[in-house]
Amino acid sequence: MDFNKNDVRVLDFILDKVIENGQSSYDDFLNINLNLEKKEFEAPLIDEEKFESYFYVFEENNIGEIHRLKEATYIKKTIKTQSFKDNGGFMSLFNEKIKEKEFKNIERRSREVNLELAEKTLKEFPKTKWFARIGFGIAVILALKELIMIFIVRN
Repeated sequence: MDFNKNDVRVLDFILDKVIENGQSSYDDFLNINLNLEKKEFEAPLIDEEKFESYFYVFEENNIGEIHRLKEATYIKKTIKTQSFKDNGGFMSLFNEKIKEKEFKNIERRSREVNLELAEKTLKEFPKTKWFARIGFGIAVILALKELIMIFIVRN
């Protein structure tokens, strides 16, 4: 699942809760507005299905395991969770994905330019071929003229 810049805040919140408690679920997200003293996060309106879709981001990057129970679905901490947080968390991952997209765009544009140049070269090739033939013809004529001049001067 891809995520955008708005999702980064929620993903980092889940990451913090997973590190802090060993796991996180939608209930953690709902309870943050009840804890007025520790207003650590301004919660956007997200339904449970959307929230649980964020768990797949954890699983895709091997920083969390999804566990489903009758009462809730939650994400559980793995060995890589803390090191992922220490290396910048989801903002770092988001920035890497942006750089990767920019690089792919540059590569795509480069291929387009190379294709345009190849097409122009193929289009110009017949003209160049004729110029080369004419130039070769002129060179042969001039060489023959010089040879004739050499033989006339000797005689």
